[in-house]
Amino acid sequence: MGKDRGHAAGDWREEHGAKKKIADFAKRKGLAYAKDCQVGGQGRRPYGYGIANKLVHKKIHALLGLDKAKYLATGAAPIQRQTLEYF
Repeated sequence: MGKDRGHAAGDWREEHGAKKKIADFAKRKGLAYAKDCQVGGQGRRPYGYGIANKLVHKKIHALLGLDKAKYLATGAAPIQRQTLEYF
């Protein structure tokens, strides 16, 4: 990723190799956890979720300012399912 924090969030599409594998791993674990938190699920964290959260999710949340949010909600504007599942 670039050294400038302003561009860090946009660089994920250009990653290759180990960084891409880590990002893909984190996305899979995050999606599995999100699906298990939905109605009827147990809310269990899949094996490996903790490391994915530490290496990727927390950093992305901090870059977007979501680490300071208590509640997240969506309103009138449509939002893609993938976005909801990722966060």
